[in-house]
Amino acid sequence: MKSLHLGDHPGLVIEPMILTAFTKTLNAWHVPFRGLPIPVRFRASGALRAWQAAFNTLPNMAHARDALSNPALAPNDACTQLMLAMEPHIRILPEHQATVVPMVTGMLNVSADLLCFWLREGALFEPTLPLGGLLGGIDVATDLPLSMVQPPVQTLTILPPWQQRHHCAGMHAITVFSHDASANQAPAKRCLTIRASEVITAEGVTINELVLPIKDEDKPVADALALAVRATLAQQGAAGLAGEDLSKLELTWRQVIDYTVKVLLYLQIEGTQTHSQTPYSDTPKEFPGLGRKKREDKLAEIDKLYDRYVVGPTSFADWAGEHVNLLDAGGQLSPHWRRGHFRLQAHGPAQSLRKVMFIKPTIVRSDRLLGAA
Repeated sequence: MKSLHLGDHPGLVIEPMILTAFTKTLNAWHVPFRGLPIPVRFRASGALRAWQAAFNTLPNMAHARDALSNPALAPNDACTQLMLAMEPHIRILPEHQATVVPMVTGMLNVSADLLCFWLREGALFEPTLPLGGLLGGIDVATDLPLSMVQPPVQTLTILPPWQQRHHCAGMHAITVFSHDASANQAPAKRCLTIRASEVITAEGVTINELVLPIKDEDKPVADALALAVRATLAQQGAAGLAGEDLSKLELTWRQVIDYTVKVLLYLQIEGTQTHSQTPYSDTPKEFPGLGRKKREDKLAEIDKLYDRYVVGPTSFADWAGEHVNLLDAGGQLSPHWRRGHFRLQAHGPAQSLRKVMFIKPTIVRSDRLLGAA
């Protein structure tokens, strides 16, 4: 066993392999990995490899790994399994309980979140700048049901462009876990857990969570999400959050949900522009002629690469056409800009089926607009 001192918080006695995993998790927020997406930072710092080594080596860890890997299990339940598995490997000195327990809990929460992403083979989706401008002027029909909110994969992270993070309350990454509902969420059968993450200091990341049990697939998206936000605020209020902080959290979730739902709906419509880029998968990872140190250095550099789906048009001209020169920096056209929207469209035999339709923004009296310009 070995003592771990993080900042001003001594008093943690820990197995060396867990110490390594914790240290590399902390390193993920340091300068060498700045600019990388949050999940990629975790891998590039060596934290993912360190946790995998601990799972493969230490006793009582296999069950936690299986829980973290299971896409049908709520990430909160998987985190609980990780914490239980840690008990034989971590001891907190009694005089430091008040300060060290919150630190360790926070570390395990962040680690579990990112382990769930990687062990569940999560996918990264990068909306383009033009898509952000387009979605900013789009409304969602009030009757659009929850059945239409179907992530393309069970675990995904949306990476808003840094220039447009103001659309989603400044969040660096939004992870959506689609999983089975737990017994206490009945009659819901499926559930979405949304984690909005922001790197705040060199010491780590802050994660906001919203859980949406889906009990009625026909319930309007807006109503269900409003209820989920109220439930989240009630939980935070019971935990001691109040006043300005509670109001800020409410605004955060309204912005995050608006952005997330629009991206998920866009991914479903016909003609969606999505391009797969696989620099990490395409790069060889076997170096038989190199020594151990050089091979590790090579792999560390490769771990900074990442596969992703680039979502959306590559230029404003793809959706604004001849009026692209009239767009401002935020991708909006005024004052003669008619907002687009997502809505349901009947189709199929006897018009019995429904699909999401995307109505693009349009120019109203473009002749006058061009004349004014």
